[in-house]
Amino acid sequence: MMAENILSIDLQLLALKQQPPVTSKALLQQAQLIQTCAQAIEYQHGIAEAILLQAQFHWADMDYAAAKLAIRQALHYAKKNHADDLLAEGYHLSALIHVAESSYTHALSAWYKCLKLLRTLRIEPLQIEVLIGLGNLWALDLQYEKSQAALNEALTRANQINDAQLAAKAAICLSREHLKQGLFEDALKSLSQADRHVSKYTNPTWYAEIYNYRARVWLSLNLTDQAQAECLQAWQQIAEHDNLAWAQCLTQVSLAQVALAKNMDPSSSLNHASALAEHFHLYGFLSQIALIRSQYAEKKEHWDEALNHFKTHRQLELGALAQQQQYGLHNFNSLPLMQLAQKIEKEQQLLKHAIEVKKNDDFNKVLIRHFWLAQLKQFIKDKTEVGLIFIRFSLAQNSHNHQQRLFLLSALCCERSVLCHYADGVYALLTPAISGADLLQTQRHLDQILQLLPWETQPVSTAAMLAQAPHTQMDILTQIEAKLFSDAALS
Repeated sequence: MMAENILSIDLQLLALKQQPPVTSKALLQQAQLIQTCAQAIEYQHGIAEAILLQAQFHWADMDYAAAKLAIRQALHYAKKNHADDLLAEGYHLSALIHVAESSYTHALSAWYKCLKLLRTLRIEPLQIEVLIGLGNLWALDLQYEKSQAALNEALTRANQINDAQLAAKAAICLSREHLKQGLFEDALKSLSQADRHVSKYTNPTWYAEIYNYRARVWLSLNLTDQAQAECLQAWQQIAEHDNLAWAQCLTQVSLAQVALAKNMDPSSSLNHASALAEHFHLYGFLSQIALIRSQYAEKKEHWDEALNHFKTHRQLELGALAQQQQYGLHNFNSLPLMQLAQKIEKEQQLLKHAIEVKKNDDFNKVLIRHFWLAQLKQFIKDKTEVGLIFIRFSLAQNSHNHQQRLFLLSALCCERSVLCHYADGVYALLTPAISGADLLQTQRHLDQILQLLPWETQPVSTAAMLAQAPHTQMDILTQIEAKLFSDAALS
């Protein structure tokens, strides 16, 4: 087995991100293995990214304690590596967990930190994710107008950047809020938008939500056969996946509502939903289950049973209300939360205006890694040929020689070229619209200069390639990794 290197770890991380998030336990194990490999070569950025992925998988499994621990570790490594993009992602995920735990002031605090970074980072997908998160948070406080404004803006911006998954996510959340308010026509419109955007690679939970929410609309219009068909389609998407308990519970409750509307016994679906809710601590469904049991008993004129189930429903509702009053309403009405909400509004306004590109080390031709990669992706998207040269130095004297290396390489950049410090000992040069012959000549000149440096006592290697559409970041890193870390590269 070959020893891992910086680029091979990046390739594994890219591959892991592209897998459908269905078997999160298996993905978690892969992320842990990548972290171990990154730690073996002290690759800080890779460590931070692998741990952040683990936090996301814990979040998907609703294991919030493990997710918070992983986020703290990821933020530590991200700060150590000055990886502001990973910091912003970590703050956003932290905010989502705080919302799930009814800690709304802490959630807004994390989103505020995230938005301050995004003003410089310009990561549009993450800005949209924050808008969706804020829209869902305002809905918890029954601020429906504010919630829908945030979700509508998220949907519009996702459409502008042609991000189908984010558009689907925003549309699903928007339809859920329309349903809560009885805006059935609006719900159908937003669900139709979600339908257009969801692809077969998306989490099946999203399919289940679309089918379930549409079923709720049909039920409200007394179209029970159509509602049942939607529920059965949802069940086909999620029945085989053990880790989709929330979506399964949602669907079983919907099927029970359909059975109730058809004057049929909903007990089978309710028993299934109740078992899932109890086992996975999905207590929000238990109140709905008790209410449906009460309504069915009432139809059968089993008055004592109906009353007992209704009492259970009310107790669960009051318990949830008491918890919200203890953690939520007090939180929402607190001065710190209101101040944070105002700061967030200001940050969002600033994000709509011109954003300064953050440079690194005061060199105009040197970008931080995040911006360098963003430029590469944009050139590929615009079908512009891009010349790439990666330079690999020995790690033995890296901390001592970093500034000298950066200064030298930036001085060697031509007018159109930009440079980044990709990782310890690895630098990357990007030149748009360069011919293959000119790229190879530049690489030869660079090789000659690097071999003459008196302060570099170990061999320096370079790898070059001409990238253009339909190359992906994975294609590029695969080719560069094979050249830069080959056995002969530093011989």
